[in-house]
Amino acid sequence: MNEMNATNDKFQLIVFDRPGTERPLTIDVGESIIQTQPGVKLLGLHVDSLVLSFNAHVDVTCREAGRKLNVLARLSKSVSTECKLMHLYSLSAAQFEYCAVVL
Repeated sequence: MNEMNATNDKFQLIVFDRPGTERPLTIDVGESIIQTQPGVKLLGLHVDSLVLSFNAHVDVTCREAGRKLNVLARLSKSVSTECKLMHLYSLSAAQFEYCAVVL
């Protein structure tokens, strides 16, 4: 093998089933035990196993974009309008456009 050790925090296990039929499942990977989770983050997209909705992804995206806008608002008096627009488009717009095709 490649002599790399598996770390427990790098693994995620999600089971898609009918709502109300939660069955805890564990998988042993080397010395790590991986347990099912109600939702996971895959390539930046938050997926919920219970109702297969993207509500968690929308919540996280809005929270992160709000933090970036808050920083921009605090800097608004000391930064030019051109600089503010550049930061707005580069930070917040990118936050909303990532995985937008799925939503």
